Amino acid sequence: MDRHKDTLHHQILETLKSDIEFWESKVPPRDYTLMDTDRFRMVFSNFRHVDGKPHGLRLTYFGEQIMSRHFTRYKFETDYKANHKAMIKLDKHMIMPYYIGRKYVSFFGEDDASWFRLNDSNLNNFVEYLE
Repeated sequence: MDRHKDTLHHQILETLKSDIEFWESKVPPRDYTLMDTDRFRMVFSNFRHVDGKPHGLRLTYFGEQIMSRHFTRYKFETDYKANHKAMIKLDKHMIMPYYIGRKYVSFFGEDDASWFRLNDSNLNNFVEYLE
């Protein structure tokens, strides 16, 4: 997996490293060391490896909060709930990190944010643009 250190996931993790290390210093000591895969799961809720490469750009709440300290976040309040089809399409097609919460969504790509707004701030409509 080291051969893929140039992936977006690794670049993000490197940028967030100081924030993650700060958080790690605040929790009780463990008998084990966290590996990058553990840190990826702290930041990305749908993280997994496919053919040895990291996949999944949906952020956890923690990931969204620390990402917003380093990158431009486009945050939108929304009442629309994403259906399962939308969640699958987002997972498959998004190329920049995003967060889906109960009351708001965030995008870290300007184009994604623009298309979301143009589609009535509705994730189910927005995913039709992704195809």
